Amino acid sequence: MGASLTYPLIEGYTGQSILAWDQHRAITVEEFLGDTSAVAAALPEAGYLVNVCEDRYWFLVAFAAALSRGIPNLLPHNRTPATLAEVRDRYPGAVFASDQDQPEPGQIGLNIPNTARRGTARPFEVPAIAAAQTAAIVFTSGSTGSPKPNVKTWGSMVQIARRTAQRFDLAAGKPASIIATVPQQHMYGLETSIMLPTQHGHAFHRGKPFFPEDVRVALNSAPAPRVLITTPVHLRACLADGVALPELKLIVSATAPLPVELAAQAEDRYGTHVREIYGWSEAGSVASRRTRTDGSWRVFDGSTITRDEDNGRFLLNADFYPAPVPFEDVIEQNSETEFRLVGRSLDMINVAGKRVSLGDLNFKVCAVPGVRDAAFYLPNDSDNVVARLAAFVVAPGLSEKDILEPLRASLDAVFLPRPLIFVDRLPRNETGKLPLNQLDALWKTHRPK
Repeated sequence: MGASLTYPLIEGYTGQSILAWDQHRAITVEEFLGDTSAVAAALPEAGYLVNVCEDRYWFLVAFAAALSRGIPNLLPHNRTPATLAEVRDRYPGAVFASDQDQPEPGQIGLNIPNTARRGTARPFEVPAIAAAQTAAIVFTSGSTGSPKPNVKTWGSMVQIARRTAQRFDLAAGKPASIIATVPQQHMYGLETSIMLPTQHGHAFHRGKPFFPEDVRVALNSAPAPRVLITTPVHLRACLADGVALPELKLIVSATAPLPVELAAQAEDRYGTHVREIYGWSEAGSVASRRTRTDGSWRVFDGSTITRDEDNGRFLLNADFYPAPVPFEDVIEQNSETEFRLVGRSLDMINVAGKRVSLGDLNFKVCAVPGVRDAAFYLPNDSDNVVARLAAFVVAPGLSEKDILEPLRASLDAVFLPRPLIFVDRLPRNETGKLPLNQLDALWKTHRPK
């Protein structure tokens, strides 16, 4: 990627195009440029901007202002005081951008809405950003251990947005409304609810609808064609609630495997196609499939899969990566552009000499009729000489037998959960993932004495 290559901050709009909206008002591109200009002028000299804005529009204003000043955005995996303190300690002098009234104690804070209101609409002028510039440092969710930072250049983010739009027929010239249930600080949310719309002239919803009724209201506030960016957890909740959604061009899902039955139910109920995105933190979004009909994943156009003969690992190749990126998961290669997913390498476990993927186990238990949510867990207790799998389940009205009997038909006996622990809910984060530390805490509370 050449040092002089640049990409525009936003693309596919006119000055009066609608960039963002909620149930109360719409915001034009000219207003956005005015807000961004005011925030950029007010940003103090800093090595990093910790962007914790919850409103998707104010997040974009802070994100764009930092880009225009050459300041990387730090995107924590959550906004708990402990996480933000860890970020502050790791990146001394970082400025915290928030849309809340007061920054957390000990933070150098900038209130984005208050700062932006000092600006005025300006002539339609879109800045160009160097492709090689570090745009964001995104932290993993911690679902398999401690959160890790991943550096993203502006060029790689633009290229992934373009390839995603091409795959889903969302290229510039066909304005759509993007509604997302996932946070923009997460890689999937950043790519699909911020980068995808702003690089192709689409409008996005400012909020983060969580409950089924919130999703319905957000979708009804938008003109067609509508695209819902979501997760299996949110999709399952909408179907279980029976909420009626307006016409949808597309539903996109990621962050966890989507059961074929759930995808089929959503397609039949809402009269649309459901597409899954596959990716990982180091690479971003790399492939997609229509869950109901496609057993294999197809990488985005311009990418290929090769194999490192020295260690046997599969690599993803694309011209915007500085080097081929190793797949995190175990895959079976069908061709240079298609593959089947076997399981996550980080969640492969060994029980009684037999290997299995926790993701596959979770998939099977969630498929049991009446199970609303579930997660297998391998305790790491020092006094537990022979490790036995446990499972947490949310299944009102079901007994242990109701769950174990169907599992016996699809699982080796060594993988049947002992114990099976019934809970009211699982501590999933905003993207539907279960951080490992939360599962550890759940086990300490519920493990047999």
